[in-house]
Amino acid sequence: MVTTQFQGRLGNHLFQYAVLKSVAYKTGFDYFIPRNFLGDSLLQNTDWGTLPTKPSYSTTYTESPNQEFSSNIFSIPPNTILKGFFQTEDYFIDIREKVLNWFILKEEILPHILDYINSCVIHIRGGDYKRTSWLLPKDYFINSIEYMVTHHNITKFHIISDDINYSKSMLSSLPYEFYFLQGTPNQDFKTLKLAKYSIISNSSFSWWARWLNDIEGITLAPTNWLNYNHPQGKCSPKHIQSNKFILI
Repeated sequence: MVTTQFQGRLGNHLFQYAVLKSVAYKTGFDYFIPRNFLGDSLLQNTDWGTLPTKPSYSTTYTESPNQEFSSNIFSIPPNTILKGFFQTEDYFIDIREKVLNWFILKEEILPHILDYINSCVIHIRGGDYKRTSWLLPKDYFINSIEYMVTHHNITKFHIISDDINYSKSMLSSLPYEFYFLQGTPNQDFKTLKLAKYSIISNSSFSWWARWLNDIEGITLAPTNWLNYNHPQGKCSPKHIQSNKFILI
């Protein structure tokens, strides 16, 4: 039996869920999904695994401080609890098709009505990020928007955000057609997943929405992720970037 300790917000939980199920699949161990899994409201069929009759975990596997991928996770003994954020596709990229089946979204979640083929969906993370060095500057979004205009002739942009007022104050003066969408997090997630063109923030929420995108879409993402504002530094988390993304 293996399990995980969920921490963080929705996107963090999705990484922890995917890694736990991947470890169980590759080791053959039974697994248990704790009932505080935030992704349950998003996924069509959350697989809770096996409810242990006498929960007893003799070993803890803790992720390294820099969240670096390690294949050692697949050599854990039974009765282990996983602790960490595990923010990299390296744990499950080799079984991507299985992960896509684990992450089918609920049909009753209705995305925003928009032109998914000829417009671009932008995810802006404000809120708590405004109190950290993780907040992406206006220049990142301007450069990404200009990339979409120049390379894909996109002139219509739909904005989803946890901070619509902040998004409006940052973008409204730019000479483009912006539509600020206000929906539930699940509705925003599904909208971002379905878009052909997208610009994402350094957020695990938008990482997962775009990683699950199964069309030939274009996703622009910030170089160095959480360290975007420190260009001389390294990507943080170290292995979070995906080949599905174009780094700006």
